[in-house]
Amino acid sequence: MNYRRLRGYTCLYTTASALVIDLGAQDSRLALQRKLTYYESKDFLIINEIGYLSFDCKAADFIFEIVNRCTKNWQLALRLIWHLWTGRKFFQERLA
Repeated sequence: MNYRRLRGYTCLYTTASALVIDLGAQDSRLALQRKLTYYESKDFLIINEIGYLSFDCKAADFIFEIVNRCTKNWQLALRLIWHLWTGRKFFQERLA
């Protein structure tokens, strides 16, 4: 993961798999909430490789929680494989 400050904005780049591993490694609900708050606190959160790998239900729940929390404060941009986006398979199969 890479953290930088750009023109006063906090930015964090991570892959979807690194995000899932990081959240899954938290050993208590409190630790998980702190980690979720950490990701949510960034002005610009870049999560790469969403849709490239298959995730189990728990991993999909982590990704959904981050996306849900972050979109309350700012807009969201996702980079998906084109055929998954056009077929809407990502949200039906990957996060269902």
